[in-house]
Amino acid sequence: MSQFDKLISELAAFSGLSLEVDGNNSCALSTDDLYITMLYRADLNDIVIFAPVTDPDDGEPGKELLRKALELSYNGSGTRQHFLGLFDDTLVLSIPVPVKDLTARVLGQKIVAFANAAAAVKTELAACRRS
Repeated sequence: MSQFDKLISELAAFSGLSLEVDGNNSCALSTDDLYITMLYRADLNDIVIFAPVTDPDDGEPGKELLRKALELSYNGSGTRQHFLGLFDDTLVLSIPVPVKDLTARVLGQKIVAFANAAAAVKTELAACRRS
């Protein structure tokens, strides 16, 4: 069992969430508005937590949406120090978390903080798309 598998198993045990690592060394969970993935990168010994913050079905983001994304990304102030990038016409928020000395409880706290940041960014971007 890898350290990532162990962390996810411990996180599932104390949180009551049904979490399982798949064959890609990733694990996903969803909330009402977010689909959050945790991907273990063995070569960097970290976990990247990421979530789309725009709807992939909306198609290619326009100039104003990308401008808003850049504004939010400036110094990390609008993203709570998370990274915002474009992947397959979808804006995705992410943060790497080093595994060294990481506990399941701390990972859980980081996931909650990430989910709050992603929800805020998603709201900001949705407001821009509506205007």
